[in-house]
Amino acid sequence: MATSEADPDTALGDTSACSLDVAADLAEAGDFQGAIPMLRAATHNPHPAKAWEMLSQCLTAVDDHIAALDAATSAVAADPGWHVTLRTLGRCRLNLGDLEGAAAALSAACRGAGPSGDEESRADLEHVGRLLQRRVGHAIGIPGLVLANTAGEGPSGLVWDAGRVLAAWLVQAYAPWVERAGAAGAGCGPGGCRLDEILHCCRREKQGTLRPGCGVSCDASLCGDPSASGHTHRCRVSERSDPADSDHAPKTVVPNCTPTSPRNAANLLQHVTLLELGSGTGVVGLSAACLGARVTLTDLPEAAAALRANAAANRALVERGGGSVAVRPLAWQEAEGSAVAAEGYDLVLGADLVYNDAGLGALEAALRALFCGGPRERRPSAFLYAHKARHPGLDAGLVRMLDGVGLWHEVLARQPQDKVTIYLCTECAVVDDASLEGATRLGCLLFQRSKRTVSPLRAS
Repeated sequence: MATSEADPDTALGDTSACSLDVAADLAEAGDFQGAIPMLRAATHNPHPAKAWEMLSQCLTAVDDHIAALDAATSAVAADPGWHVTLRTLGRCRLNLGDLEGAAAALSAACRGAGPSGDEESRADLEHVGRLLQRRVGHAIGIPGLVLANTAGEGPSGLVWDAGRVLAAWLVQAYAPWVERAGAAGAGCGPGGCRLDEILHCCRREKQGTLRPGCGVSCDASLCGDPSASGHTHRCRVSERSDPADSDHAPKTVVPNCTPTSPRNAANLLQHVTLLELGSGTGVVGLSAACLGARVTLTDLPEAAAALRANAAANRALVERGGGSVAVRPLAWQEAEGSAVAAEGYDLVLGADLVYNDAGLGALEAALRALFCGGPRERRPSAFLYAHKARHPGLDAGLVRMLDGVGLWHEVLARQPQDKVTIYLCTECAVVDDASLEGATRLGCLLFQRSKRTVSPLRAS
């Protein structure tokens, strides 16, 4: 056990110094329980930083991590500039899983050590940095994913809740290595869809009679919003037969079915072309690329360098998944007529893109460039967006903006804990069967596009 490296400018009395020496000897011999009472008594002297720091180490050794953190905090309060107490505080925070707090304390320890440096603090800080980079990957289900979380470099350097939730949703919905609920033959009800079942549904698609404007209503049970009924969310299309159709039986674009196809079906995102707006760290787009998609990550020019670094750090992982990643700078207000918008994509992704009305206007410009400009066959099939609720005005503004662009929007999933909602936004409603799982709905849309077929729902 380390007792001191560069004692702070304190003058312990002979008795206190003797007590600390005895406690240190006990701790070195492994008698932490014997050392702890002596160290607690020593914290009452006028200059207790060293006693608090040693006490924190002993409490850590006996796995009393909460008390160890309290002692380390008291040590730093007693002598804020001593790098040893800061390092101990960082280690206590790390033991309790507070990676950001650990990084802050260890960074301060490195600075406090001065020109001579502190190799232990530096090594600990590098370890915490690696954990921070990989934590999001573990949380979303791609353990090898590495992301630099540069909190001091503005919003684009953080992994926000909505991005983490959307990335996890993609992995749960489409990763071939994820075992999902539901046995073979369980059908395509919510929570029971696998990739092969999605593909089986798509291959049995029927030509429907529904067209834009043929009976749109908001299903409150689907939205999860009791007040939504009758509003313009356009979450589903009610079943209506076409008066011009001789067969008046209701028809669906994608029927519910009992799957019989092999369970090793290919990943539905394989070779799908995706554009991510406001990528930030790239967590959503990189996750999709690991699932086999061909992804273009975009953000403001000043964020492109960090985005490229994250793409490079995950290149091998993406290639193993069969995907690819490109990074392009894109300012939303300049999207119209840009080379990025003209390339054509199957799907557009976004997470937590707007914080105020100005952001809504800029996002609207980008969506109009993608969904309203150029040849129809090159327009994306959908905009998959994860929105974090911040205040009612902004949430309502988002809905109005999507309506203004001409995008139908339905709720695919909610994460109440983080106040995140995932929306599927298309030029028109995707299917008329609200019982189908959100992943199935999106999968059907992408499968139709992969076959270069145009659903009657998308016909003008």
